[in-house]
Amino acid sequence: MFVPEGGGALIEFNNAKVGADNYYADVYGWDYSIERKEYINETRATFPVFGVAKGDASFLCIMEGNNSFGSIYAENSKYNSSYNVIRAKYHVMHCGQYNVSNKTATQVFMFEKEMPEGGIVHRYRFLDSGNYADMATAYGEYLRENEMMSQAKASEDVPVSVELIGAIDKTVVKMGLPIDSVVATTTFAQAEEIVKDLLEKGTKNLNVRMSGWMNGGVNQEVIQKVKVERVLGGESGMKKLIKTAEDKNVSLFFDGVTCFAYNSGILEGFIPFGDAARYTTREQIVITQYDPITYLPQDWLEDYYLVRPAYAKKGTDNLISRLKELGASGIAFRDIGYFLSGDYDSKNTTTREEVKAMNIQSMLDAKDAGQAVMIKMGNDYALPYADIITDMDLFGTNYAILDQMVPFYQIALHGMKDYTGEPINLANDTVEQFLQCVEYGAGLNYTFMAEDTKILQDTLHSGFYAANYASWKEEAIATVTRYQTEMAGLNQQGIVAHETRDNGVTITTYEDGTKVYVNYSEQKQNVDGVAIPARDYSVERGSGK
Repeated sequence: MFVPEGGGALIEFNNAKVGADNYYADVYGWDYSIERKEYINETRATFPVFGVAKGDASFLCIMEGNNSFGSIYAENSKYNSSYNVIRAKYHVMHCGQYNVSNKTATQVFMFEKEMPEGGIVHRYRFLDSGNYADMATAYGEYLRENEMMSQAKASEDVPVSVELIGAIDKTVVKMGLPIDSVVATTTFAQAEEIVKDLLEKGTKNLNVRMSGWMNGGVNQEVIQKVKVERVLGGESGMKKLIKTAEDKNVSLFFDGVTCFAYNSGILEGFIPFGDAARYTTREQIVITQYDPITYLPQDWLEDYYLVRPAYAKKGTDNLISRLKELGASGIAFRDIGYFLSGDYDSKNTTTREEVKAMNIQSMLDAKDAGQAVMIKMGNDYALPYADIITDMDLFGTNYAILDQMVPFYQIALHGMKDYTGEPINLANDTVEQFLQCVEYGAGLNYTFMAEDTKILQDTLHSGFYAANYASWKEEAIATVTRYQTEMAGLNQQGIVAHETRDNGVTITTYEDGTKVYVNYSEQKQNVDGVAIPARDYSVERGSGK
């Protein structure tokens, strides 16, 4: 059975994992407009596809129509059944429990007023092959049926994505008083120097995401107005960076988030009573951050709001318009193409499908304004409108029921779109993250800032502690230049085969016969006469050298 975990995963029939939990994943992730009282793991299927293969036959099921209401469920044979099961499930009518009075513990269910419009469609593809690579190729052919994808072609060189952290919020002591301030971690001038340095050292196809450049930094306030941060160099510094990127043929994208309201109130143009999305119980959606260890709410972190879709669309329009005024040619959406949540306010319900359509329109609006689009994760409905997809979760979560992770989504996309994995320097295991990118034919992704990481002390931005550019540049540049050199000519080719050997070696084969061997083991391996160093990779060129 094939399930869309990460880039894809296989569950063998009757795999004897009787104690394993069944597989479940929400299509496009959790709908934040559905209340939850605890948080253990947020499941996600970036593409709504599942399938079954046996012998020399297989089928794919592609969920269409109102697929954002769906989820994918799989169950292996256990004590109570000899069957292996895989199917789609749908949650089309949402509800929540509401305590009608403080004088009683009685709770009532409150539902949406009506069923959503539209239907559910399952499109099946039957193949005379049981190989998951052939199944992925069939899905890629399906994606190309979209008019905007039919002629899509990836860049000649493997992409490199670099996110530069512009400014952060920090409490700074001034005149003996603690003052909430915006502190620069990478000014526009410093960003110019980093870009020049990367190019001079041989980096090709460089894509830069400038984060935290406006409205209070990384935890950006709502975009009723776009205020370029003066601590970074202001509008003049930003325009100079844009000019440098144009001259150096670097794709520069300015980051923005529109679905959430951080650190925002009446003075910033956000009134929760009217601007926050609501549950079916009519309560405002306030998002609490949970501890990944205890799964309990992190009371010391500030909650934030999910905004109404119409309010989010207005913020997106403001961002697109302002970037056009400033001369920017690229926009990086932090949420569109990744998060997807409805609004179940009984007075003005907006379904997930309607929000999906609004997000697609926002990307089209950016295109019409002459801007290239960068998205994160890469939900399939956003693919036709994105120029590059970053932060793909290649491996997903290795649930006990799964037997093998495979690059299904990446096989379908390779040669059509530029994509990268998650930031290598922020990963728990940087070598493992890099090797996954090699195996999956992905570009490389880094997150940097110019200032020393000491500046992060006493802030809530500890996730950037490994982001200092000076500490990473030699290793990062060596990795990038080697990878782009050895993978030259492959980024526009399709992946035709993939194999995993028992010794921890994977083999990815491209159209011209080039094979990329990745060795995840701690020992040197020899496969097909090719020596692969421990925790490293080797490229054997085919006919199209």
